[in-house]
Amino acid sequence: HRVAVIYISHRLDEIKQIADRVTILRDGRHIITADQKDLSPSQIIEHMVGRNLEYFYPKKKNHSGPVLLDVEGLSRRGVCQEVSFHVRRGEILGIAGLAGSGRTEIAELLFGRKKPDRGIIRIGGQPIRVRSPRHAVSHGIGLIPEERKSHGLVLEMSIFDNTTLPILECCSFCGFLRRKQLASRVAQVTQDLQLKAASLSQPVKNLSGGNQQKVVLAKWLLRDCKIYIFDEPTRGVDVSAKSEIYRLMEDLAMRGAGIMMISSDIPEVLHMSDRILVVREGRIAGELRREDATGESILRLAVGGEGVAS
Repeated sequence: HRVAVIYISHRLDEIKQIADRVTILRDGRHIITADQKDLSPSQIIEHMVGRNLEYFYPKKKNHSGPVLLDVEGLSRRGVCQEVSFHVRRGEILGIAGLAGSGRTEIAELLFGRKKPDRGIIRIGGQPIRVRSPRHAVSHGIGLIPEERKSHGLVLEMSIFDNTTLPILECCSFCGFLRRKQLASRVAQVTQDLQLKAASLSQPVKNLSGGNQQKVVLAKWLLRDCKIYIFDEPTRGVDVSAKSEIYRLMEDLAMRGAGIMMISSDIPEVLHMSDRILVVREGRIAGELRREDATGESILRLAVGGEGVAS
């Protein structure tokens, strides 16, 4: 007996290995059906996204202004040692490194999820003490975490309730929420992000990975942060959602926010970063200028070789 298999995936390497024919859908519409051997990975992406691949990553311009975030000698035993770097207004700073190198732990120290043993954090030239995530948020720092389901969302709660968590104190009076004010703001930001959901009351556990990530993004956009820390921002999302997230990051940079993007996706780091820091064993192994960076130079620094210093 022969069996027909319908395999649904946005992992292109799996599609190339498994599929005989490929059907591509976008926004609920049939786009194309063709033999897998007749479609290159770039053609598949173009059909999924709806635009030429050269526009997949937004055209990057350096919008860098004054230093916004300055970190000096940040250290925590067993996590990182003497980490120093800065992020400018309008800049996307890429953070690369192998799994377990300390990239996420540095983000957690900046966001107050862990406390450093020593080090100085300055925003706009003023030293701050980040004792908790609440303090980080009050200073204009937002974290889009690597583990969105466990650290970025309350899965049983609705889109509306998740999105408004960081701004409740801004939109309440005598302990009562101004729901109409909140509803209009949430509706606008989710529309801007092209969030696909039946309604704002839908539980986030029922959304796709890409739409769950958009809910995480929406809550920090409502908070209007100065500094956004994106930790693996496109992990587990489809190609179309990736493209939208890249454009959002570029738009935030153009508006003057400072962005740290932690990523294991080397093409993502190369295409989206103005500068790249490589972390190895809890230390900054090197810094690469955008024009000097290659996949090889990043990996060389990540595993302990020499790179191109900035």
